[in-house]
Amino acid sequence: MARRLGSGARAGLGALAASAALQCLMSPTARAEGIRWTPGIEVATGYSDNVALVPSPHGSGDAFTQVAPSLNVVATGPLAAAHVFYVLQNLLYRSRTDLDQSHSLLHSDAHAETASRLLSIDAAADVSRDNTSLLGPQAVDSSNATTNLSTVRTWQLSPVLAGRIGGEGNGELRLTHRVLDSGSGGGAYNSNDNRIEAKLDSGSAASRASAGLSVYRDQVDFASSQSSRSQNALAHLDVRVNPVLRWLNEAGAERFDFAGQTGTVEGGRWSTGIRWSPTPLSSAELSVGHRPFGPTYDLDLIHHASNSYARVTYNQDVTTAQSTFGLPATTDTLGFLETLLAPTTPDPALRGQLAHQLINDRGLPASLAYPTNFLSTNTFLDKRFEAKLGYNSGKSTALLAIYDEIRQALDNTLAAGAADFAVSRRIRTDGAGVSLGIRTAPRLTLASSLNLSRFDFSDIAQVDRQLTFTLGAFLRLSPDARAALEFRRLQRTSTDANSAYLENSVRVSLSQLF
Repeated sequence: MARRLGSGARAGLGALAASAALQCLMSPTARAEGIRWTPGIEVATGYSDNVALVPSPHGSGDAFTQVAPSLNVVATGPLAAAHVFYVLQNLLYRSRTDLDQSHSLLHSDAHAETASRLLSIDAAADVSRDNTSLLGPQAVDSSNATTNLSTVRTWQLSPVLAGRIGGEGNGELRLTHRVLDSGSGGGAYNSNDNRIEAKLDSGSAASRASAGLSVYRDQVDFASSQSSRSQNALAHLDVRVNPVLRWLNEAGAERFDFAGQTGTVEGGRWSTGIRWSPTPLSSAELSVGHRPFGPTYDLDLIHHASNSYARVTYNQDVTTAQSTFGLPATTDTLGFLETLLAPTTPDPALRGQLAHQLINDRGLPASLAYPTNFLSTNTFLDKRFEAKLGYNSGKSTALLAIYDEIRQALDNTLAAGAADFAVSRRIRTDGAGVSLGIRTAPRLTLASSLNLSRFDFSDIAQVDRQLTFTLGAFLRLSPDARAALEFRRLQRTSTDANSAYLENSVRVSLSQLF
């Protein structure tokens, strides 16, 4: 698997842009450095004693067979790069043939630029199967056939005009168009997002001081004819105190208009803080400030060593569900491993190959533990804490993730399509996950993961807790073939008896790359 397939996106224009980048790479004028096509297939069979994750598992067990051909394309060149990963997932059940399904899953992104780098374009597209509500059963993968799973498609296109102004000035103008399309809620969550950003900066990271201005305007139009708008104008000043310490300052104004047209948050904002960078691979950034919704605190701690990587972040922002289903995904295991491997593997293409190999060889999950998204048309205040730690050696890989997120709906009156916010205007999700893969023999790896999560709907006094435990053995048959035996236990407890369920499943698979 190349990236986590749970971020949602439409294939259309993004895939077309990726295809265009591939064509540019193949042209003589682009002098493409390389295009690599890797087809593959996975065949699996297994049994789940609660396929639909219903409160009473009696009679819901079934055997299943999955056939999933895939294609991974990576292309690089001096002026363009593209990545396309596609899976056709076919799932058949022995008894419940009404649950048989076939889904196309896609992740693609592309970048192209002119020789002068004055003009560039970024594109991305995803198609995925996602849990769209926290109140429904939380399927771990497609073998669970629940009504809470929906196909979410997004695509994004972003042209950028950038250049130098004077000796040390830099200017950038970026337009972004993004579409989210979901079959959930009868299409009520479908949206078009248009954003324009402009930046002007003076000075560099090595300068005694640097200053800049930035403005943006963003509008999200929903299928229900509602709109959510945000805009701001900011000035920043960064002062170098000494070679490893900078003083960071920001001030400006912002405004948020909600989808229900029932409220507005606007006013001034400011922040001040420091960035300490004792080494090129370690840094700490802390700031305090105030925004129209109240005091703000931000934290970003990074420590990087040759075989480990740790990052702790906390931030507050006003956002929408459409943004949290954004591109690219920020919690996928592949991206985290690529960052972990960066000090020892500077070449991006090779680093990506090694990260793919680690996921397959060590039996690692496709994504780290993270706050679960849900679809809604409401604007909300998002307070998020995340801590991630990764360690890799010649025989083992360990990943740890901890998170705590509070989402508070800001609309005075909840808009149509409020979804989970309709039952609770304040929703808290927290949890932790750990994954460990150990190579016990030249071709054999044992892997296990444990994820704990909690959903707190404070307005209705409902608390749901979910435990996911997996244990597997992975045998490398050849450099491109792997067999796996996996066991999973999924358990959810709740103050609402109708939301609790228990599942045990076993799965045997064989995968081959060509």
